[in-house]
Amino acid sequence: MLPTLGGQTGLNLAVGLAEAGVLDQYGVELIGASVEAIARAESRELFKKTMAHLGLKVPESGCAHSLEEAHYIVQKLGRPVVIRPSFTLGGDGRRHGL
Repeated sequence: MLPTLGGQTGLNLAVGLAEAGVLDQYGVELIGASVEAIARAESRELFKKTMAHLGLKVPESGCAHSLEEAHYIVQKLGRPVVIRPSFTLGGDGRRHGL
């Protein structure tokens, strides 16, 4: 299955099917992007770590799981800031506790 040809819907379905064990059950292989690669691209923190590991510069950032943590990060980094959900799978950013 080529999950990258369906936009966010294709990625969502591929991850959901993999997590539910359906792909393994029917011997379906993902091509073009693995579940791990999709997760690395979707998670801002994992993406940042991957880029740093490759030696690429990334903007200063932080990961907050509460409004208080977000305020702390804004104070630490200064303004302006861009606030975005870490995971956009499902579209609402709350899938992983945000």
